[in-house]
Amino acid sequence: MSNRRNETNHQTRSIVAVFVDNENAFYGSLNNACSFPKYCRIMDEAQTYGRIAHAYAISDWTSLSRSLPWVIDAGLEPVFCSHAKTAFSPEDGGFKSSADAQMHVRIYETVINYPDVDTYVLVSGDRDFIHVVRSLKRLGKRVIVMSEKVSLASDLKSVADATHTFQDIKALIAAPNHKPQAKAIGHARSVSENKSV
Repeated sequence: MSNRRNETNHQTRSIVAVFVDNENAFYGSLNNACSFPKYCRIMDEAQTYGRIAHAYAISDWTSLSRSLPWVIDAGLEPVFCSHAKTAFSPEDGGFKSSADAQMHVRIYETVINYPDVDTYVLVSGDRDFIHVVRSLKRLGKRVIVMSEKVSLASDLKSVADATHTFQDIKALIAAPNHKPQAKAIGHARSVSENKSV
């Protein structure tokens, strides 16, 4: 259930930055809801919190190029990240995306370079962002989390100021004939790993 704010005056003067973990958003929607994320709808919802000054979608675009036109059309700036060779992700062919690390960097660069940004919208259900959310809140920032419902870690939801699922905000487009998989290449974390232990 969305916990949307009602203070209209505060919303209009807020400055918003949006960060999309595209691999989490795309594969979470595809494998759990047999759908694609509706990026324009995600941005519309983010805009209800104030003026969007910065908007990034982080991904390895070599493996997710099909989502690139939708991302650009929504007004998101694509940020490229690579897949690093690692012994800890053999199920993905020995590669793990650096999207989370790149998203951390972008968030903290925004904090340093644009102190007027007071609202951070994180589009990911990954529990790895719990510490980022807590850090932003300690700095007096408001943090909104958006994610596909099944991919949303319960402990990430608990630390955010507000959460919206793609289902709640109608940000999914059906992917006909798609068969759900436990894990897709490039999607570094399974649903069970995203849930709190």
